[in-house]
Amino acid sequence: MALDIYCGSLSRYYRQEWQNVIERWAKENHLDYHINRQRQQNDEEEMSDAQLQETVLAWQKNLQDFLKRQQNLTLSWREDEEAPYTSARPDWTAYWLVILWMLYQEQQETPFDEVPAGFQIAQDRVFERHSMPGVRNPISNAFKRSGIISVH
Repeated sequence: MALDIYCGSLSRYYRQEWQNVIERWAKENHLDYHINRQRQQNDEEEMSDAQLQETVLAWQKNLQDFLKRQQNLTLSWREDEEAPYTSARPDWTAYWLVILWMLYQEQQETPFDEVPAGFQIAQDRVFERHSMPGVRNPISNAFKRSGIISVH
């Protein structure tokens, strides 16, 4: 199981006409790769491509009208078949660096610009300070209670 981040048109996404990074790599290297995407199971008929496109464009128009009325914002994106897209698969390092960035913000510290070679989160001074007994912080304590951060 993996988390794939997709950024592109909704029509392409719902038609499942996009590839994640592993699918692209396998194709480029002439390797077989199969992904099992779950389809919603209900009694409704599946939409045709034309119906899907029409539904997405109607939703886009409603969103545009709402944002214009409420915030005076203009928003648009392409929904044609040639609209570009990208996908990525973040790793655990990226996840832990987001957690660490949050701790730097909580402690009003300036985070580093680049991850040092051989970096270990448990050895970071901000993480160590955060992990000391008696440190009370509502945001990070919620992470501890949830089991996202645990230091033994």
